[in-house]
Amino acid sequence: MGDSVNEDISEPNRGWFSSYWGGNNEQHPQERNDNSDNTLENDTNSEHWYQRLYHSMLRYPNQRRFSFKIDESTRYSQLDLEQINYLETEAIDMINSYSNSWCWFEDLSDISENGNTTNWTQRSGVVSVFGTGCGKCPLPLDKSPIEVYPGYHVYVKNSILLPASSPKDYLHPLPMRTKIANTVREHYNYPNEKHLYLKRHLVHPKEIKQLSKKDIIHKRHLIITAVGWLPDKYEKLSLGEQRTAQYLSKKVAQSIKELNKTIDNEIGKEVDHEILSLSFECPLHTKDMDTVLEQCTSLLKHWEDIFYNIDSIYFVGVYHSVPLLIELCHNIIFQHARYGINLNTTALGMLTLDSCLEGYRFWDHSVDRSTYKEEEDNNNNNKNTAFSSANDNENNDSTTTTNDTNNSNGKNVDINGNSKNPIITDQEYLKLEQSKEKQLYYGLNNNEIDLLSKIKNYYNLESDESKHIQKRLDWLLYNCETFRLNLVSTLYDNFMTLTQKLAIDYSHPKITRNIWCDGRFLDIDLQRPESQHVPNFNIKTPDFEFELTIPKERKFEIILLNHLILTQNLGHEEFIPILKLISPYFISRSFNDNTLATTIKKQRANQLKTWLQEMDQHWNNTSDTTTTAHESSETMLPPGVSDVHEFLRYISYQNIKNPDLLQVYGQIYDDDSVYRNFIEISTMTRNPTHRKHMKLLNRISTGPNDTVNSNDSILDTQNQYDLVWKFHEWLCNFIHLRNLPIQDPISNLEVSVRLEPQAEKHLHRSKPVIKDSHIKFERNSEESQRRVKQIWKSYQTWAPQTRGLENLKKILSILGTFPNAQGLIQEVQD
Repeated sequence: MGDSVNEDISEPNRGWFSSYWGGNNEQHPQERNDNSDNTLENDTNSEHWYQRLYHSMLRYPNQRRFSFKIDESTRYSQLDLEQINYLETEAIDMINSYSNSWCWFEDLSDISENGNTTNWTQRSGVVSVFGTGCGKCPLPLDKSPIEVYPGYHVYVKNSILLPASSPKDYLHPLPMRTKIANTVREHYNYPNEKHLYLKRHLVHPKEIKQLSKKDIIHKRHLIITAVGWLPDKYEKLSLGEQRTAQYLSKKVAQSIKELNKTIDNEIGKEVDHEILSLSFECPLHTKDMDTVLEQCTSLLKHWEDIFYNIDSIYFVGVYHSVPLLIELCHNIIFQHARYGINLNTTALGMLTLDSCLEGYRFWDHSVDRSTYKEEEDNNNNNKNTAFSSANDNENNDSTTTTNDTNNSNGKNVDINGNSKNPIITDQEYLKLEQSKEKQLYYGLNNNEIDLLSKIKNYYNLESDESKHIQKRLDWLLYNCETFRLNLVSTLYDNFMTLTQKLAIDYSHPKITRNIWCDGRFLDIDLQRPESQHVPNFNIKTPDFEFELTIPKERKFEIILLNHLILTQNLGHEEFIPILKLISPYFISRSFNDNTLATTIKKQRANQLKTWLQEMDQHWNNTSDTTTTAHESSETMLPPGVSDVHEFLRYISYQNIKNPDLLQVYGQIYDDDSVYRNFIEISTMTRNPTHRKHMKLLNRISTGPNDTVNSNDSILDTQNQYDLVWKFHEWLCNFIHLRNLPIQDPISNLEVSVRLEPQAEKHLHRSKPVIKDSHIKFERNSEESQRRVKQIWKSYQTWAPQTRGLENLKKILSILGTFPNAQGLIQEVQD
């Protein structure tokens, strides 16, 4: 785990760029006989490879065809039009078959300079598909081989990122006194420097002085994204949906452009930023990770040149592509000398969205013995039903439509004295797990089932899969001072807990975690802006933002999770047990449209039908409702729309009625704050003073037996008692924390709407957003006491709507026994 790294940086072996597009002394025989071509080549030696690419295409318009054989020595300039067309068809056919990995190279330096959909979707690049001719001879294309939605893209941010949307809101520079104390602790092997600190300067004054002498400052950034394919049904049941690797690359590129404006201002000179991307699409559902890694590294050889003297590299992965991304990152950094990467100066960041680093398990908190047996009988009678049929026989997750089943035999009661059904045994849970897996893997072949089932193995930290990734990740964290890992998880899920997605057992100062909260699951419905108290104001363009108050009935869960994840990013590992015990309560089938129970599905369908009828009548009174923009260049508003409320109703209506014309994007993958926070963590935090290995925390049992298949039901009486005492213990320790960032209580959620992917400067705001740019810290516990008061106050009005959260409210009912917050503080301080 502690392999040494050779810091010598040598000129890399120039790959296909120099020999393929020109730039070396070895020329094709036809090139030597064409003086004009030689002149052109000499004139373009100073150009970038992707600029020389198009000159090469024009160089041989009349060359004769030769035997069509593609190998490593084949150059694109040697191919005629017919052969190019053949390679393109072959590549697209392979991509559509989802059978081999492929890579899309793109220059995203101007991604946000022209804020229009064409600039976002119709972009040229270079494709390389493993197992085809262009796998050996990369092929330039006018646009991505994946069909990109051609209509209007409306980006709606209706979410909040915990503990903050920027590390500047909860971190601070390293004080000299703390630095000295950490050095002493390190000498005596005491814990020290448990979290990251901010840099005092984005750019060091000495570097600014050196850069100011240069006429042109050039910075180079590289984005590497990897997305693993999933069978359609599996994806719907687990993630709901995911985006393409190319899409993720563009979102990161936009945030790089935005952040660099701040850095450029500090330097005082305009900086030329070159942003390149490599987007990998991988068949992780049909091929094992080692095979896919081999394919990706083979494709990566074509782009070795772009790593030379790179200033920053950003890696992004989703769910089961995260282990692959760690392997790919390790492969690149381990050979940093070959690629020409300077580990001392190159910023390295990795962003994971809903990672599988701690696997998953099927939670049974809404299933008792009687309903399990009913489900098993139904599964036996309906083996070929749709994937949602078995779920429909479970207890409803929403307390708004049905109550908990209480066919108790009187022998089992919960901590509140309420009778409940007996919890299923470990053996019965195994049968339940098999039943759930049948739904998840329905329609898949044995190979796909075998590969996808290995994702679950990461749940066991002692499994071969988990140990291998732990070793790779530890190597990166220990040997690369500039490496940062940012794990982001959705809070509300039907499949995995946030502690699993955040790999909470992986401990290291350079690992930060964020929780993304979807406003839709906080009872904020933008389809009905009047009922949500959305501020209404006139707009001239469809780019605006405003603030909404988080409903008081849901504020407690946001405040509680904010405090818990904040303490994790500040290195308080002692609070992990309570976070683990609480996280399963945020699992519900109602948090995924594809897993809704029948009763909720029918209820929502009826509500939607009524709303659509109202909208049909409303928009039919407006001429040409399918027109999304006036012909005038002064406005992009559709006819009959002039204010915020009308526009929100309009896009919701068209997204349902005319999805080919307009689509709304509002998932975790679409939120700019996620990527901006990641870039800031990677570039604005200082390297730890001392190198540290990653620490693997002991798994905290959430059930009576600490085994992978143990019954972790949140309905289990022992688990509920454990949670009560862990919560009390957490409050007793939390209230004494010193030096917490002084922040206002979380009360508002920022909502922004944009017609284009990036239109920050055009946003129309309902009122100016005033933020304190300087976060204060005090070396006392007053802030922690204020936060305990927030917990007590928000609990009094908490009214969750899912079974898990309603049970959590009952378990934490001790908070309702205190007449005021001061009584709670006195209790936990004693």
